[in-house]
Amino acid sequence: MRLKKLSIKEKGFKNLKNIEIDFEEANGISVLIGNNGSGKSNLLEAISNIFAHLYKKVDKLKPDFNYELTYKIDQFEIFIDFTDDTYTFKINEKNATLLEDKYLPTQVIANYSGEESRLWDKYYKPFYDDYENWLKTNSQGFPSQKMFFIDKKHWNIALLSFFFYDLEGESINTDIKLFCDNILKVKKIKKVYFSFDTKTIKKWQPNPIKNFVSTINPDNKKSVVYTFEDFYTLVDKIIGSSQRYLFNLLSGAYIHSELALITNITILFDNDLSSVDYSEGEKKLVLIQSILETLSEANTLLLFDEPDSHIHISRKNDLKLLFEKYKNRENILTTHSPTLAHSFDLNNINMLSQNNGSVKIVDKQKQKIISELTNDIWSYQEQNIFLNSKKDLIIVEGKTDITYLATALKKLKSEAKYSALEFDFIPTNGAEGLSSFIDKFVPKEGQTIISFLDRDSDGLKSAKTVLNKNNIDLKTFKYEKVKGFTIAMYPITNDWSSENFVVEDYFDKSIIKKEVDRLINSHNSSFKYIPNVGKQIKRNFPDICKKYNKEDFEGFKKVFDLILDIKANQ
Repeated sequence: MRLKKLSIKEKGFKNLKNIEIDFEEANGISVLIGNNGSGKSNLLEAISNIFAHLYKKVDKLKPDFNYELTYKIDQFEIFIDFTDDTYTFKINEKNATLLEDKYLPTQVIANYSGEESRLWDKYYKPFYDDYENWLKTNSQGFPSQKMFFIDKKHWNIALLSFFFYDLEGESINTDIKLFCDNILKVKKIKKVYFSFDTKTIKKWQPNPIKNFVSTINPDNKKSVVYTFEDFYTLVDKIIGSSQRYLFNLLSGAYIHSELALITNITILFDNDLSSVDYSEGEKKLVLIQSILETLSEANTLLLFDEPDSHIHISRKNDLKLLFEKYKNRENILTTHSPTLAHSFDLNNINMLSQNNGSVKIVDKQKQKIISELTNDIWSYQEQNIFLNSKKDLIIVEGKTDITYLATALKKLKSEAKYSALEFDFIPTNGAEGLSSFIDKFVPKEGQTIISFLDRDSDGLKSAKTVLNKNNIDLKTFKYEKVKGFTIAMYPITNDWSSENFVVEDYFDKSIIKKEVDRLINSHNSSFKYIPNVGKQIKRNFPDICKKYNKEDFEGFKKVFDLILDIKANQ
């Protein structure tokens, strides 16, 4: 399955209206990012609502919003328009009166990380209820849940089913085996402990789940223990070489609150760790691997709400690689993690921006410009914060400039004239990136955007390019405005005599000399073995200056006075 486009119209869903999400370039992995309240989870909920009603056409699941959706399944392209309770279907551009099962995802599987139960209660529980009712009354077959909700209650089931990766002996599921070996660091299960509700089993009709439980607990005991080899031999004949079938049998016996036959599963491994010893992050990885490999297939739609929650930052890349391996499924995930989001390509990112209660999908061209402008040193989250910010913006040539200016403002803000100054900073990647930024972005109402350039040959070249003029005097240029932006060069201090002036020159020469002396004195070898002093100071000074006193930042008042002048005259 491949989602192509989803448009939620004027009659929208919560804070989502008049938006279009393009999934086509994502190639199976769409990552939704945005600030809290920007609509990421609402989008997963809207998609769940859409397919819940397409599967089960009952009024309580009917969407209360209008939408258009285009997606592909196998050789079919499906278009759905739902406007004011009326459907229009097209299959390969031909009108259709209804959607048969072959035109719908084989299953929608959702994994939710938070405590909020709304997604489960409204869209997945009705399918679970049907499944549970079937278990009470039927003796044949095994139903599937078209809308399947997976959470932490399933982790032991997923873990146990993992170790059936070689059901057919010579046909080992390499992905699962490597996951067990390399991520979980276990080679083998020693024992499996089961606890049972011995009274509830009498309430069940004979069916595959009851038969399965009776097989592993023939004497209806309160608990049993198996070596893994004995459990494997017993179960292999029942499940027909299918990890998914084993998962569904265990899930049917274990998860149901009223009808649960199995009340607890504990697994003991060959390293004497048990399943209770694993962290929440490791459990989350097991669930995600199980969803991607054991439970889903190419025509499954997978919705992950913050799949990286509880996962240590060192494991974020493992998670990214996991999704990459299964991008033949259609995966949609939300995240707040800069590390996880920035590990994906820009094509995978859909950035949600909120303004006055309305959510918009950020133009990918804007995202591309910001990535280029910042030379990819900003995370997608940092880009998103910038796009949503109404603060004044200072554009500089590098991250060290940001450190100097932000530190100076922090030191000088105790003075009344500077107390109201507040900025976001963005580092630029040369004149070309700055020109693209100015062409594409419009300052928000009341927002001042200033680009500060070094007063040197590179800064002069950038100013000429951006302002499209050649008669700029490096010594006298102050600032000019273009398309609502202000292009400025760092104003020189009163005692400066050199032609060039860069941001570090706001520090008194005595401070720089002191750092040079300190660096030289730290080396006991002969002079020629002293490392390049200038490069070392330029590299280390941004962190060193943070310890300086307010008086050491007096020179930076020139910059902030110029900013105040620009703001007063805009």
